[in-house]
Amino acid sequence: MKKLSVIIALLIMSGCLYNVSYADNNYNSSSKSSSMIPKEEDTEFTYYSNIVGYKYKDLWGFYLKDNQSVGLPPVYSEIAGLNSDYIKVKKNGKWGLIDTNCKQVIQPFYDDIVSYSADSFIVTKDGYNGIIDKQEKIIVPVYYQSVSPFDNNYIKVSKNNRFGLVSVNDGTEVVPANYDDIVVMKNYFKVKSGNKWGVIDNNKKTIVSAGYDDIKILNKKYFGVKNNKKWGAVEIKTGKEVVAPSYEKIAIGESGNLRGRKNGKWENASSKVDKPKSDEIKSITPSSKVFINQDRYIKVYY
Repeated sequence: MKKLSVIIALLIMSGCLYNVSYADNNYNSSSKSSSMIPKEEDTEFTYYSNIVGYKYKDLWGFYLKDNQSVGLPPVYSEIAGLNSDYIKVKKNGKWGLIDTNCKQVIQPFYDDIVSYSADSFIVTKDGYNGIIDKQEKIIVPVYYQSVSPFDNNYIKVSKNNRFGLVSVNDGTEVVPANYDDIVVMKNYFKVKSGNKWGVIDNNKKTIVSAGYDDIKILNKKYFGVKNNKKWGAVEIKTGKEVVAPSYEKIAIGESGNLRGRKNGKWENASSKVDKPKSDEIKSITPSSKVFINQDRYIKVYY
């Protein structure tokens, strides 16, 4: 009788040890046998590309379709497909990312995660937004009210309901978040304060103060500026208004001079402000002279 009691006790202990071992293996992220996957009638399954998500006791885990020994344990309270390569997973109220190879890419740390590009993500933390890549490297600091695609070179950001731009390459601030709107104009930025537009350059230097209804580039020398439905011109180099907004349209003539249309007729707008310079005459030798006209063309006479 005593021997029988010992045998029963050993069997019970053996069963308990088996159950503990089963639980440890079942939640081990590096090993999982197909026999340890919960029975289909006892759980919920969802499928992403080559990965299977399964719900066990209200928590989600994952394993590969083609290799059920590779997986992640059921520790996530929520899951959601982000794109074809990544899945959002929630743990302790925070979101992270796994990839379709059952690897944790971004640790559960953020209040939200959305795609920005194939391998970079807009993340939200404590009401602020930034961008990180799949190595969790910060591209744009988690500092801004909003972050959104702008073009191939810049990302549009906002702070206190004002907008700026940061570089796509390294996240550096190109235009401070001080403006109501921004438009890229080649090497310049048209920036809006209130209802008026101005221009700054790549060094954040103000070229044209915000005082116009609209601004456009005419050529390398002039901006066209608009006020009260009339156009004028500002010299880019100095930021000086050289033609007051008084024309229906303004353009560059064939010789590079400013031309404005008034009452349906075009006229030379440059002469309204800039008087033609006298030709410069310089002697080369007693028998020859150089004439340099206002357009800086050189004529040599002997």
